[in-house]
Amino acid sequence: MKGFFLSVLLLVLFVNTGKSQSDEEKERNWTLGGYVKDLRTVFPIDGKGNLIVDNLFHNRLNFKWFPSHTFTTTVEVRSRIFYGELVKISPSSQFAKNIDTNNDFFDLSVILLEKNSMIVHTMIDRAYMEFVKGKLEVRVGRQRINWGINTVWNPNDLFNAYSFFDFDYEERPGTDAIRIQYYTGAASSIEFAIKAVHKFEDPVAAVLWKINKWKYDFQLLGGVTGRDLAAGGGWTGNIKNAGFKGEMTYFYNFSKLSSDPNSFASTVAFDYSFKNSMYLIISGLYNSNGENKLDSLNLLTFDINAKNLSPFQYTIFTQLGYPITPLLNSGLGIMYNPGDHSLFINPTFTISVKDNIDLDILTQVFFTNVADVYKAVGQLYFMRIKWSF
Repeated sequence: MKGFFLSVLLLVLFVNTGKSQSDEEKERNWTLGGYVKDLRTVFPIDGKGNLIVDNLFHNRLNFKWFPSHTFTTTVEVRSRIFYGELVKISPSSQFAKNIDTNNDFFDLSVILLEKNSMIVHTMIDRAYMEFVKGKLEVRVGRQRINWGINTVWNPNDLFNAYSFFDFDYEERPGTDAIRIQYYTGAASSIEFAIKAVHKFEDPVAAVLWKINKWKYDFQLLGGVTGRDLAAGGGWTGNIKNAGFKGEMTYFYNFSKLSSDPNSFASTVAFDYSFKNSMYLIISGLYNSNGENKLDSLNLLTFDINAKNLSPFQYTIFTQLGYPITPLLNSGLGIMYNPGDHSLFINPTFTISVKDNIDLDILTQVFFTNVADVYKAVGQLYFMRIKWSF
């Protein structure tokens, strides 16, 4: 299986190179951009004022090469330096193992340095070649296959589900796959994607059909993911002036070798922009495999995939955004589990220092009922500065 995907990559690269022209015959056919970020995290470890301070320096480089009108090559690299008290007190090599993830089929990451209080990690999280001609698009390599519709949870995102709490990874994880898309109309298409896997017993392959009807965009999907057959769909449109979105997927376990139950995940969301520029999102998630009574900190440690997007059976999310001034934006996110009233609160502020420099101040607070006492069981405070180029 690995040899097959490598052969496809080499073939596309060969064709790509063969179609290129000399640098003297054309203008620059590549772009390079990215950003540099520094994130500082502070969190209390007890009720006596003791704190842990941690730092993350993050650099991203986004490279694109356009050898012809039909081919594009993309390579994006993220490099991170973790340093501070959390790295120092973590068990030996455990911190490095936790961050050296999202490699998918090919191992495209490396720990460059690991000392008592510092870890340097580099990863290629996008590396694909794309062919576009007429109504046909073919993409091969590490890419993001974004089939989701909603803002917070995406049951249709079979290939690379993401965590809402990983706010510092805006690009979100990718997957090593082949993706073929054909446009059947101005707002309709059919798409097939297959993920590279180490064993044929654990395939991830699906078809997505998009259409526009009654001023709504609809999508239907079907495929196999691991030991499950998946079937689902979603929609996006408007009810008067409010946005109305939803998606759902049913997972049927066809393997007798696995004890995982069948599962149904669905989510619906409304969004509305007020005349004073305030923006509101209200969304709900149902996970048939979720539980009702869990510590809210499970939201941070939960292993997310399309089949299990939340540890809770029911989850409600509300987010408000408001530009206080043209250079200062504020936001407030609230996630609530009605089963045991666990609560997550996420206030944010973004200051535009210059055209390409932003300063973010964020807080994540988790509330849970512990021994009949409702209290904050986890608090995280962040300050991040980002320079884009």
